[in-house]
Amino acid sequence: MSDDRQSLSKDAIRRITSVLASEEASLAGIARAAGLDPMTAFRNLDLRGWPLDSQDIRGVDFSGCDLRGTDVHKANRDETTILTGACLEPKAVKALGLVPERRTRRPPRAKASSGGYDKGLSAIPCLGGGLNIRPPWPL
Repeated sequence: MSDDRQSLSKDAIRRITSVLASEEASLAGIARAAGLDPMTAFRNLDLRGWPLDSQDIRGVDFSGCDLRGTDVHKANRDETTILTGACLEPKAVKALGLVPERRTRRPPRAKASSGGYDKGLSAIPCLGGGLNIRPPWPL
């Protein structure tokens, strides 16, 4: 009988321990505690439905992310929060005062991230409705 369980690497355990021991509350701080660069670690991810509404997302680059259903417009953000090419709901585009880009062809799909959840948001159009944010539109 084979054992299909996979164990975590020592590096993964070190990163998890570092995050748990960190007193950082911001998404960027947690990423740094895990040894990740918040300006690159969150690009082009499918984050639909992740609750970002009360998060500190300053210093995070969400370029190319699908952020529908995240309430990102209610998050603690500043000019270091980057949403270039992000897919947002109309209410977020309006609340953030961003200019949507009208496109005729669909860009490459965002990579699915582990731990994300959909809540049926895939039925909400990302493009076509003009919700892809064009550069250079950091908040």
